[in-house]
Order: sequence, then C-alpha cells, then structure tokens
Amino acid sequence: MKITREVKIGFIVLIGIVISYVGINYLKGIAVFANQRSFFALYERVEGLQPSNPVVISGYQIGQVRRVTYLPISRQLLVEVSINEKDLAIPKDSRLRIQSSGLLGSKEILLQIGESPELAQHRDTLQTSVETGIMESVNQEILPLKLKTEQLLAQVDSVLTIFQIILDENTQTNVAKSLKSVRMAIQSLELTAFRLDTLVAEERSKLSEILNHVESISGNLAANNDALTNVIQNFSAISDSLLASDLKTVIANASDAMKEVSNITEKINRGEGTMGMLINNDSLYNNLTSASKQLDLLMEDLRVNPDRYVRVSVFGGKRENKVQLSRKDIETLREQLREDLKE
Repeated sequence: MKITREVKIGFIVLIGIVISYVGINYLKGIAVFANQRSFFALYERVEGLQPSNPVVISGYQIGQVRRVTYLPISRQLLVEVSINEKDLAIPKDSRLRIQSSGLLGSKEILLQIGESPELAQHRDTLQTSVETGIMESVNQEILPLKLKTEQLLAQVDSVLTIFQIILDENTQTNVAKSLKSVRMAIQSLELTAFRLDTLVAEERSKLSEILNHVESISGNLAANNDALTNVIQNFSAISDSLLASDLKTVIANASDAMKEVSNITEKINRGEGTMGMLINNDSLYNNLTSASKQLDLLMEDLRVNPDRYVRVSVFGGKRENKVQLSRKDIETLREQLREDLKE
C-alpha cells in the first residue's frame, strides 16, 4: 500500500502539533504524560496568583497551578492545582497556602501537610489560607506608629493651645495677680510664724507652769491610785447591787401604776364617773351651783326670820313645827328659783 503525499503531510503536521503542545506544557512546567493528581481550593482573594505558578512543599516544587476560575454565585475564586508526586501522601486536613516566592511579588502555593489519618483523594477540595502581603504587613507595622503619631499631634495641639492661653494678655494679668496673691500668702504665713514664735517666747513661763500643774495632777493621781481603785470598786459593787435587786419588778409596778393613772385620766376625759361628770358635764355643775345658792338663801331667810321655821313657847305651850309661809313669800321664792334655773 502506497502512502500518499497528503497523508504524509497530515501525519507530519499532527506530530508537530503534539510536539508543540508537549513543548509548551513543558515550558509551563506541566508534565503531560506524568501521572498527576488534581486538587481544588476556594479563596476569597488570590493575591495575583496565576496559572503555572508552582506548588511547593518545604521549598521543593511538587506541582503547579492549572487554572484559576471565578465563581460569580459565591463570589469566590476556584483554584485547581496538579501534584506530580504520586507517592506523596496528602492528609485530608492539609492546607494550600498562597505566599510570595520572591522579592518581585511572584506567588506560589505552599502545601502544608496535615495530621489527619484520612488521605485526600484525587479532585478533593483542600483547606486554604493566604499569606499577608508586603503592603498589609507594612500597614500592620505602621498602624501603631500612626496611632502614636496622631496621639502625639493631639498632645502637641493641646500644649500649643495652653501656650496660646498663657500668652493671652488677660491670662498674663491673672497669672501676675495669682503670683502676687501667693507672695502675699507666703508673707502672711511668715508673719504668723513670727507671731507664734513671739507668743511662745512670751508665754514660756506660763507654759512651764501649766506643765508643772499637769505633772502635779498626774502625781496626785498616781498617789491616790488606791483610793481611785476603791471608788471604782464601790461603783462596781453598787451596780452589782442594783442588778441583784428586784429593779425589774419595781419598774414593772411603776409602769402598771402609770397605766392605771392613764386609764383614770381617759375615763375622766370621757366624762365617766363623778369626777368626769363634774369636769365635763356643765349641767351638773350648774345644778350644784343653783342648789348652793338656794341653800344660801334658805340660811339667810332662816337667820332673818327664824320665827317662820321655829316657834318656842316660853310658858310651856305647845310647840308647832309646821312652817307657815305667806303667799307673797312663796311667790318670792318661786321667782328666785326661776332666776337661778335660768342662770
């Protein structure tokens, strides 16, 4: 069978395409014919990670980034990595960490091996983390300095404000007055101290005499210590006697007596009994007054006209005990009784 020229050309083109594909992937670091495993990772941000960036472990490249895909629904970035080392055991809790690979800002993924006994399988999704960038690190370092600088500027502003207040004319006048007042107060204290010194010097003899009296009093107290002890003991004996006596019963009896007096007073105030009626009932008082007046009138009439009530016979005649009053006397007594009742 004769191979035509067209077939030869087509075969050569196909071989060229395969060689180009393998060469391009080789230049990208992708081993086309190697037994590779793929894993996925989800990131909020990838910090400039690009396909073909290396995947390393302890600084050794074991794979590379195949593709980075944006997921619009979850607003996350899906990164697919390929691992060339088929014998490398990757636990399920391993982590793919994006980090810088040089000073120029290129990125790589660091495979952090976990400790789970369960191994991750082909096309599993691993945990992720992102290394802090240079700018973020610088910002974190500069932030405390920035805060301190702001505080310092605020303090400087406060100091400048205070200086402006001090340099004001009114403030200077007030400060001068305050200093003058302080100076006068110090002079007054000095004068007071001088007067105290003078007073102490003048009254030194009296102070000495007072101290001698105090010493004499203390000596008398020391000399009469036994007598004072006896007095205290006597007071103690008296207090013991009071405690031993039936003082509680006496107080109780006095309390009962006061209660009885209070009850009697309440009855008098309520008008109970003769005393209460005399104090609170005006009619009884008026009746007694009226009876007293009538008795006075009767006694006065008996004194003036004894023959109306008592008749004595000198010659042994019959004595009549019956009292005989005229009609005029009866009318007079009635009028008098009416007036007394009206009063």
